Amino acid sequence: MNTRHRYTALIVDNEPENLAILVDVLSRAGLQVLVAEDGAAAIELARSAAPDVILLDVMMPGLDGYQTAAQLRHLDRTRDVPILFVTALDGSADRVRAFAAGGVGFVNKPFRADEALARVLVHAELCVARRRVSQLEGALSLALEALPPTAAAAAATLRAALG
Repeated sequence: MNTRHRYTALIVDNEPENLAILVDVLSRAGLQVLVAEDGAAAIELARSAAPDVILLDVMMPGLDGYQTAAQLRHLDRTRDVPILFVTALDGSADRVRAFAAGGVGFVNKPFRADEALARVLVHAELCVARRRVSQLEGALSLALEALPPTAAAAAATLRAALG
């Protein structure tokens, strides 16, 4: 299955076996896959690559997944990129901590390829759609600013009515 848009996924995991599985599943589906083996490398790569979705292992040496997610949320370029935590942890406290750190969901270990791919595609598609909406809002604002005063007033009335 190939995606119409070539989404970019950043996988962050220090376990070569996990990386190999996820890289295989996502690349076969047509995604561009970037790999980082620790949190610091992930932050640097995400700064330059602007992924559409990030798969982030929770348990890593150095910066763990929670710390990495929190730092990614503070960067303009990655603030809105969905983060899926990759974990075997299933406790409620672990899940709540992941959401508090900026995660939007989970890919559970051991991996179910079809489920992992479905989660990644949904979040990558949403990320790309949000970026497109933001671009269109910017273009609309510029177009409205260029309108003559009477048309601008009518457009402002319509905007207010539409919420």
